[in-house]
Amino acid sequence: MNFTFDSKSTQKSYFKSEDYFPVMIVFSEEELNSHFIQFSLWPTDMFELCVNSKTHVLKKLVFTLCNHVVVHNDQKITYPEHQEGCIKVSGPESNNYGIFITHIFTDGLRIELSDTPAVRHLKCGQLIFAFDPDNNLVSLYIVDLTEKDMNHIIKELRHKQVLN
Repeated sequence: MNFTFDSKSTQKSYFKSEDYFPVMIVFSEEELNSHFIQFSLWPTDMFELCVNSKTHVLKKLVFTLCNHVVVHNDQKITYPEHQEGCIKVSGPESNNYGIFITHIFTDGLRIELSDTPAVRHLKCGQLIFAFDPDNNLVSLYIVDLTEKDMNHIIKELRHKQVLN
């Protein structure tokens, strides 16, 4: 996986409520020139990053499968200091992880992809990417979610019978 970061430009994003998808973070509605990169613990947990196939600029995150969940009742998400900017992503279409745990807070999510500690955190819109010393993605934070956004996430996870 190759992640590049431009701190001179930023991207705005928004949460989109969509049936059957617990989380969709949109940076661009453009449908053309899309390339999807899958991050998963197949076949139980998965999110996809949609990037522009020419520029590799992030267009969308779609969280599609979620079965390993930890709920942190009445706790707000906390996250480390980070740089803000624009992330570009390129690499293989499928990336499988040995760990994929989704932590649910009252105002965000953290997807844990590795036991390796993060040393660098980069924020793009509502996403914070956490990297280890070798620039491998070890976790992803989805932040600045409203109560309405969180209610949609909980509803979809209950519909998928992940939560009671």
